[in-house]
Amino acid sequence: MEYILWYKSPARIWEEALPVGNGGLGGMVHGGISHECIDLNNDTLWSGLPGQLINKNILPLLPEVQCLVDEGNNYDAQKLIEENILTGYSQSYLPLGRLLLTCELSGEINNYSRSLSLNTAVCETRYTCGGVNHCREVICSYPDNVMAVHMTADKSESFTLTATLDSQLRYQVNKKGRTLIMTGDCPSCMIPDYVEAGKHIVYDSEEHSRSIGFSVGMRAYIKGGSVIVEENGISINAADEVLLVLSSSTNFEGFDIMPGSSGVDPLSKCIRTLDKAAGYSWNELLSRHKDDHSSLFKRVCLDLGTQSQLPTDERLAAYAKGQYDPSLDSLMFAYGRYLLIACSRPGTQAANLQGIWNKDLAAPWSSNYTTNINLEMNYWPAETANLSECHKPLFDLLKDVSKAGSEISRENYGCRGFVLHHNTDLWRMASAVSGQARWGFWPMGGAWLSLHIMEHYRFSCDVVFLQNHYYIMREAVLFFLDYMKPDKKGYYITNPSTSPENAFIDKEGRICSITKGSTMDLFIIRELFESCVEAQSILKIDSELSGLLVQRLCKLPPFRIGKKGQLLEWPDEYVEEEPGHRHISHLFGLFPGSVISPWHTPELAEACRKSLEQRLANGGGHTGWSCAWLICLYARLGDGDNAYRFVNQLLTRSVYPNLFDAHPPFQIDGNFGFTTGIIEMLLQSHNGELHLLPALPNSWKDGSATGLKARGNYTVDILWRNHNLLKVRITAGNSNVCRIRINESFTADKYFEKTGNLVFVYLSENESVNFNLSV
Repeated sequence: MEYILWYKSPARIWEEALPVGNGGLGGMVHGGISHECIDLNNDTLWSGLPGQLINKNILPLLPEVQCLVDEGNNYDAQKLIEENILTGYSQSYLPLGRLLLTCELSGEINNYSRSLSLNTAVCETRYTCGGVNHCREVICSYPDNVMAVHMTADKSESFTLTATLDSQLRYQVNKKGRTLIMTGDCPSCMIPDYVEAGKHIVYDSEEHSRSIGFSVGMRAYIKGGSVIVEENGISINAADEVLLVLSSSTNFEGFDIMPGSSGVDPLSKCIRTLDKAAGYSWNELLSRHKDDHSSLFKRVCLDLGTQSQLPTDERLAAYAKGQYDPSLDSLMFAYGRYLLIACSRPGTQAANLQGIWNKDLAAPWSSNYTTNINLEMNYWPAETANLSECHKPLFDLLKDVSKAGSEISRENYGCRGFVLHHNTDLWRMASAVSGQARWGFWPMGGAWLSLHIMEHYRFSCDVVFLQNHYYIMREAVLFFLDYMKPDKKGYYITNPSTSPENAFIDKEGRICSITKGSTMDLFIIRELFESCVEAQSILKIDSELSGLLVQRLCKLPPFRIGKKGQLLEWPDEYVEEEPGHRHISHLFGLFPGSVISPWHTPELAEACRKSLEQRLANGGGHTGWSCAWLICLYARLGDGDNAYRFVNQLLTRSVYPNLFDAHPPFQIDGNFGFTTGIIEMLLQSHNGELHLLPALPNSWKDGSATGLKARGNYTVDILWRNHNLLKVRITAGNSNVCRIRINESFTADKYFEKTGNLVFVYLSENESVNFNLSV
């Protein structure tokens, strides 16, 4: 099945341009005619320098804060935290620059189109000028680590143009032989623009810059005509065909290493990359790129019906007016997979708040890593959408953060293990962020991210991976074993505690966010402790720690249900400051966790439903990523129509013309959350069983999905007609007993038991079983 975004006119704004990327190098292609702009990004281009922000005030003040919370003086505890404990800001992800093409054209322009094929990761611009057909193709190759721009026409001598580079950063453009080069450096510090607008950029002197330095190199290859590389650009005259090849590098060497301290020269790296790529023709570069991309992308296909022939922006407009277009749902689903492939590959940095695509020197929220949901949401589809390799950059980040966060744990809390608060960056900042306590004080980031380790194992059954990463989970656990203290009832709780970015009204009518034992804290800690015990059992290690964790799990407080039947967000039934808040943190146990399900904990599941209804009645789900989370939550409740309501809402209210998710502004997490939610509607595999079509909406009458992944290392293909499951194929990656929840009567190649709605089948490694169901 072909998935294509296409348009009848060039992009007018960045949010209409089309993204390409190879995990490290990214581009936004505008599709201009006489003037083309490709915005460039490099995943290691950040402001700042190595080093943690250590606040010596925290450790001596922490007992006083905890005492105030125990006494019910939450507001005073919050004031003490905000005035003495919160520490600085993360650094910023920066735009690299622009590749600008200025073409000499004469004649009327007709038949314009620009497109992005998700199947091949090729961006094309086509038009007719004076009767001559032009085609411009752009790729960002992972195998060769270059961006390539290829231009052809059906008439010779059609290309007279200049290609230039520029940047918003401090930079110079020059030439080195036949290579146009741009070099520069980053600010040594950036304060977010919402803190000190216009005063947020600090550079070292050019002679003694310590910050990250960057280089871009570009070469031109032509057929016919002539090419001249000048000090400020490349000039091409009367060429029949043009190929521009671009590479980028920085002198970043590691989160705890001063940039360039070992003599790394980014320009030399660029030149070496270009020299290597020069050994390939355009067709070879294209073939290598397509083979690499398709090896990941083609694993999964979702077909929800006939595809519209309208341009993508027109489809969005019609969809918003109520036109039925389920294939737009599947296009948006595939786009999430495409974006993850394009911005997170082995050896690159993890996907940040905007993936790798950022146009702003002072980006919204610094385009950093926000760990109170956004970074985790970026990787929700990595396993279920069969892109396990794309998960690896997150584990690389975790290794760094566990090292950086151990210093913060020791110095700020007097605890073992490691801690991470709600922001981090290229330098793996782990301390609490300045500002308000409702976001700044949240020591749960390391715990939540560590859960991705066990999730990767559950999908891959890769014991070697678990052995190599178990220590990170263990370190996250050790922090909470020290940080949590028993309350008057003997329950172990976090103190102080917040529920991310939300707040309540205290008895004096003041806005407050600090409390103890928030519901989200307890869900994360329960999942972390249980995951660690599971890993210890698999690896047959740490039996003493395992026994202690089992004891502590028994001493976590129960979850509470409020007067309106809702799951409480805090330990007491406070009045919410913003009843329609975008974060739905207290429902973590329903999704992405698995403590709650309608089939195993129906009372808590119903309390989650009540919480959702109340949040939505007050305007919740108004941001793109929050809307995507709602899809997942309703899918876990088995409520396909409500899940689809937010599929529709996201595509109607929270998406830009290029299908980027709109917070607004652009945040990529909503794209990844959307893709995850679609899969949760079609396949769930928590609680030890495969649940097929658990939340199929009425809007998807017929359809099929192939290549979805389930825990236990199963690959699942599903076909349904008239809202009924028709065929299922399950392929095992490991030998094991597969438990499948099927409500309908069926015939199968093999199975050995059916108990109620559960079917048990033993599958050997790489063996498949087929089910045919009665409709």
